[in-house]
Amino acid sequence: MTVLTWDDLLSRKAPLDRPVRMTIGAFDGLHIGHRKLMESLVRGQGDGLPLVVTFRQSPAAVLAPGTFPGLIMTWRQKLARLQSLSIQAVVVIDFSEEMSNLSGKAFIGLLKENLTIEKIVVGHNFRFGKAGTRGPTF
Repeated sequence: MTVLTWDDLLSRKAPLDRPVRMTIGAFDGLHIGHRKLMESLVRGQGDGLPLVVTFRQSPAAVLAPGTFPGLIMTWRQKLARLQSLSIQAVVVIDFSEEMSNLSGKAFIGLLKENLTIEKIVVGHNFRFGKAGTRGPTF
């Protein structure tokens, strides 16, 4: 499994030479809903590489550390679980205050600039970007 940082992606150091089928999220425990998302990437139609965009630490730990209950699994455990689910690439974001100010539109724009996206799959309650934009507009 290829693991890239957000900076790798933005500096175009990403060794991804084909389109991607991707999902985005904290994936804090990789519960059954998360696994269904991963399955749809892996078993999806097309040539896209199954890719996950996730966070090294939970955004909640940065934005509300006083109320954050803690991690369900370690970073290494998360990577191992993603690999066991046949995910072939991960882009890891070190979430920060700066990242929290990025709008959902700007975030998706950066992904589109740096990846050839075949498909994006997210859960029904997916929110992202500053102020928790509901669902992406592709």
